[in-house]
Amino acid sequence: MGLVLTLVVTLCQAAPPESNLVAVDFEDVDLRIFIKFVSETTGRVFLLDDRVRGQVSVRFTDMIPVDRLFEVLESVLELKGFAAIPAGSITKIVPLATAKQRGVEVKGSGSPATGHRR
Repeated sequence: MGLVLTLVVTLCQAAPPESNLVAVDFEDVDLRIFIKFVSETTGRVFLLDDRVRGQVSVRFTDMIPVDRLFEVLESVLELKGFAAIPAGSITKIVPLATAKQRGVEVKGSGSPATGHRR
């Protein structure tokens, strides 16, 4: 019985490294579609402000680790004038100006990225 248990553990550890990688190749898609892709891939829950709109193109020549996908989303949001604000088990996506008005420190806004309210 110990041999079977060892074999199962070995098989589980031998999962292909590609299982933690994702292909990102979006050309001129709605920002909300890209956010949905990130949500479905990472398991994160996003709550979007009604003003979250726009088209994006995001393309990587190679697959990227799934755990980097949220960082990519944060960069896309910043370029489009939006911010991701952690709120418990969800992440709110709001216009950057709204986040700053609420006193939330945002990456790329010239202040440290702590994600806490002042």
